[in-house]
Amino acid sequence: MNQYPLQPIHSPKFLRNKNLGGQAYSLAKIFAEQKLRRAGLQPARGFGIIEIVVAITVITLSLFAITSVANSAVSFNGRVFLSTQAGFLLEEGSEGLRMTRDSNWSNISTISTGAAYYLYFSTSTPNSWKATTTKSLIGGVFDRTFSVNDVYRDGDDRISPSGTLDPNTKKIDMTVSWWNGKATSTKAVIFYLTNLFN
Repeated sequence: MNQYPLQPIHSPKFLRNKNLGGQAYSLAKIFAEQKLRRAGLQPARGFGIIEIVVAITVITLSLFAITSVANSAVSFNGRVFLSTQAGFLLEEGSEGLRMTRDSNWSNISTISTGAAYYLYFSTSTPNSWKATTTKSLIGGVFDRTFSVNDVYRDGDDRISPSGTLDPNTKKIDMTVSWWNGKATSTKAVIFYLTNLFN
């Protein structure tokens, strides 16, 4: 009995039956292509233009999305880095004013009330923190200012907006500001200094 019953050469079943051998399969493929051409159709070969355009579009959009996410991450990291530096500068300034207070209370008490001052570290002998009204940027980026304000106490010796002036306590308002690329960012801290040693 014939293992391969006769079928039309262009039938799908015949084309799928690769057990017929390489020659028969190649011949069947040629006949199938000729039949398609007579019908006005082209046999499928490789990728078409539309498939290539779609693939390029998908790849381009994917690369654009990855680049956009990477740019956002770099920008965010830069802002966080500057904000962290500003926090350290506030801490440094607070400690600098405490050291200035510790060396002599008059270094704090004689500063004009409410005026904006800049803090810098003097390397002249003796090394110490000093206040100046001359503006200077730290690292060319950060603007650190502070002001000294009077403190008043009420009848129960609590700090209040009005009452008796306390000459041995001062309120310090310190800010650090910087340009973040789109606007000015600011960090601030408020603390009190007390005359501990006199």
